[in-house]
Amino acid sequence: MEDAPAVLQAVARLCPALVVVDAELLKTDTGPALSQIRRLSPATRCVALVGSVDQQQALTAAGETVAIPRGAPAAELAAALERALAG
Repeated sequence: MEDAPAVLQAVARLCPALVVVDAELLKTDTGPALSQIRRLSPATRCVALVGSVDQQQALTAAGETVAIPRGAPAAELAAALERALAG
């Protein structure tokens, strides 16, 4: 899903344990979209794939989102998923 309303509807309906978001494909400001996900489903953990260090720092500043660079090695992605699920 690439549009924020569809993602938010799916989160509200499914209450997933984990959501992985590509910040570039979301087509909206990622920070507020992730905040909405957490409001709709507080137990859902978020991992964001980002295009810059600035974006990574901004999303992880609050400590509620794990953010890794898009194109990171598979081992780094797997570690990020594990960190997110561990809370």
